[in-house]
This record gives sequence, structure tokens and C-alpha cells, in this order.
Amino acid sequence: MLGNQALAGMGREREAFLSLCLTQTETSWREVKACFEVVDKSLPQIEESQRSRFLRLAEHLAREGSRETSVFLVSGSTALGKVKPQAQQHILDLCDALLTLSPQAVHAFLRSLDSVLSRITLAQLDTWFDKGAHLIKENPDGGLAYFRMESSTSEAALDSLSSSLELDRVSGVLMLYCRALSGADIDVTDSSELVDKGIGWVFEGHATTEGTKVYLPLIIDRYPSKAENFGWYKVVSTHQVAHIEFGSFLFAFSKPSLLFQDTRLKLEEAML
Repeated sequence: MLGNQALAGMGREREAFLSLCLTQTETSWREVKACFEVVDKSLPQIEESQRSRFLRLAEHLAREGSRETSVFLVSGSTALGKVKPQAQQHILDLCDALLTLSPQAVHAFLRSLDSVLSRITLAQLDTWFDKGAHLIKENPDGGLAYFRMESSTSEAALDSLSSSLELDRVSGVLMLYCRALSGADIDVTDSSELVDKGIGWVFEGHATTEGTKVYLPLIIDRYPSKAENFGWYKVVSTHQVAHIEFGSFLFAFSKPSLLFQDTRLKLEEAML
């Protein structure tokens, strides 16, 4: 019954799946049932022309000693399903290249793929991948940590490629900048928790409504370079600091004018 359900929806990839199951009977027979249970939900996430190739990759990993083929089918297909169908072939090309260097790293690479592509573009992925592949040749453990996103080398490589800028990395400099501009004891903090309140630089035209803090987004990726994104942070900070420096939040209609002739009350009376 389970076999009928799994095989009924398959096309050309059926042969590759049966070959995978045959390999499982030789390496880890308990995984056969688990593969049948997950395959009908895993394969639809992969572009049809790449399904057989993905299953063959799983079979190669099983032959290399992997005992978690069903887990790979789920996590690998999920990772591939998050990229555009036309990009899946290239991702599998990278997996095949990595397979010859370290089978363990293939699963690690796919697990990290979504996180990596949230910070760099698909075009930049090759550069990041090549650094990891070179490292794994010299230091297998270090290379595996690289693809698992557990090493400072991997983070540094991503940071050098990414145009996005995180507030945590520049908040200290921005705080000094804001204090130098205003002469006031100003703090810089993120605006994520204030979205619902409309406080901070959340929407264009809404500066902060609080007079001691500058609110900025946790990450900015509007421009193709870190320098330009840092410039955006400075512009937004300057706008908010100007409100503090020139007393926007201290203004009140009920206070008498000190710098110009006060005609507000007369105008109000005339309108009434």
C-alpha cells in the first residue's frame, strides 16, 4: 500500500528511486520504509527534470555511508524547493562537485543553503562555495564546519560578499555620530519592536516620536554595497537627530513664541 502510494505519482524518477531503495537494502535496510514515507512529499518540491538526479545524489551518499537518507530527502528537497526551479540544476552541480571532496559536506551545504542565500545572491554563491571547497581539501574538519556555517571563516566569507549591513555591526559608530551631531546623550536601537506603534524609521515620513533614541532597522540591504547601505543609516540617523537637536519634540502650540511675532491665537479667533 505504501509502495503503491509513493510510486503512483512518479514519472521518470521512479527508476532512480527504486535504485536508491535497492542500495538501502544493502547499506541500511531500515531506511527503505522511511524513504517510501517521505518521498511523495519531498520530490514535488524539486523541478521534474532534476528529480532523478537528486535521487541519484541520495544514493551516492548512502553508498558513502550515510544512514539518514530519508532525512536527506526531506531537508535536501526543502532546500532546493526554496530556490527558483532554473537554479536547482546549478545547486545540484555544486553538490556533485562537493560529493567528490566530502560526502558529509553535501548535506551540510544543503542545510545551510537557505541561510546563505538570504545574505548573498545566487551569482555570489559560487565564490562562497569555492572558498569552502578549497578549505575542505586542506582541512576536512574545517571545511565541514565551513559548510555547516559553524566557522568564522564561513561567516567572514559571507560578510565580504554580502551588501547588506547589520545594525549590530555599526550601532556603536552611529551612536557616536548622533551624539556628536546633537550634543545630547542619544542611544541607537532597532525599530523592530516598535513597528506596531509607528515609532522609529519604520515608514517614510515617520521620524521618531521619542526624544532620546534613534530607531533604525536591524538590517539594511537597499543598495549594492555596504558603504551605500551605511550611508543610508547615516541619512536616517541624521534626520532623526535633527528633530532632537532642533527641538521638534519640545514644540507646543500653547507655549508663547520667542523668535517671531505670535499670531496663532489671533488667526484662530478670526477663524471662529
